[in-house]
Amino acid sequence: MSDRLPDFLSLSDVLEIHEESLALYGGMHGVRDENGLESAVSQPMAGHSGGFFHDEPFGMAAAYLYYIAASQHFNDGNKRAALACALVFLERYEIEMAVEDEGLLAITMAVASGDATLAEVRTALEEAAERHSRARE
Repeated sequence: MSDRLPDFLSLSDVLEIHEESLALYGGMHGVRDENGLESAVSQPMAGHSGGFFHDEPFGMAAAYLYYIAASQHFNDGNKRAALACALVFLERYEIEMAVEDEGLLAITMAVASGDATLAEVRTALEEAAERHSRARE
């Protein structure tokens, strides 16, 4: 981890990512619970005594995916937005992976159905980044 603060996604970033997803794939616009969404988006930033609860960057990316997908605060497109937010956050660290990665799709579905933990999401993101890196070699 560097000495700089993480480049977290803002609520407006997440709303823009959600809108872009709806423009590409369709779905119902809107947010069911703005306060709940704001809470989900702030989870990667949570910490205590100057430190963060989630490690940088995979733990923080996992928190975006997990809390947005699990909380379902958008009217539609929660899973797509959650995965896209995690990937955009990782891109800020120059970590790329394929959005079509089967492991990422599976873990996102598992989160939404309540069948995955935050730790499992973190592991899935790391593994997807590793697969993507190997495929590019």
